[in-house]
Amino acid sequence: MCEKHPDILLSVSKGARMGVAECQAQFRNHRWNCSTLGTGASIFGNHMLKVDSRESAFLYAISSAGVTHALIRSCGRGEITHCPCGPVKRGISYDSRGQYSWGGCSHVATGLRYSRLFIEAADERRKDARALISFHNNRAGRKAVQRKSRLQCKCHGVSGSCASRTCWKVQTDFGEVGRLLKKRYEGAVQVTVDNQNTLMPLEGRKPFSKLDLVYFEHSPDYCTPTSL
Repeated sequence: MCEKHPDILLSVSKGARMGVAECQAQFRNHRWNCSTLGTGASIFGNHMLKVDSRESAFLYAISSAGVTHALIRSCGRGEITHCPCGPVKRGISYDSRGQYSWGGCSHVATGLRYSRLFIEAADERRKDARALISFHNNRAGRKAVQRKSRLQCKCHGVSGSCASRTCWKVQTDFGEVGRLLKKRYEGAVQVTVDNQNTLMPLEGRKPFSKLDLVYFEHSPDYCTPTSL
């Protein structure tokens, strides 16, 4: 990916920084304010916290979401050379303003794909429990961006009468993605790994979806540097 599409790396870097900034904004009034390890912190496979807690889950998800969001935005601005339009829905749909036709050019699918290829490159070679949980939370971050995408429409008609509309999906403000993931953090599910190397909720805990955040260990108190 780096050799074929070097222009994507700048967007990946911007997205990672955007994810950290949003994490700090969401936790600015908490005991843990999105602090990470002083060295080795990376969204490309290394653990940003020593403990696989809810906070670690949020870090993975928000970093993945930031990279995805930045890639979609860069595609829309023409900053990435190879960034084709994603599969476009066809047919007629309805919203609060009435009927519209699907069309236009959406880069949401392309951003999701590039983000997955970059972030999960290391975890795809690993099959341990930590790889499973980081894979899940990275995917939850991408799903949050996808869930918060919105319609953008173009009117057609005489003198802008908007007799008909063509609509496609675009991304929303990243703060909305951060707020969605914060809610998922508050309802995160503690999991374990079964004999088939599959993540399972602990006994008595709720089942989880692809958008839920999951974690292994209880959070430390974060009062001392060693608790990270």
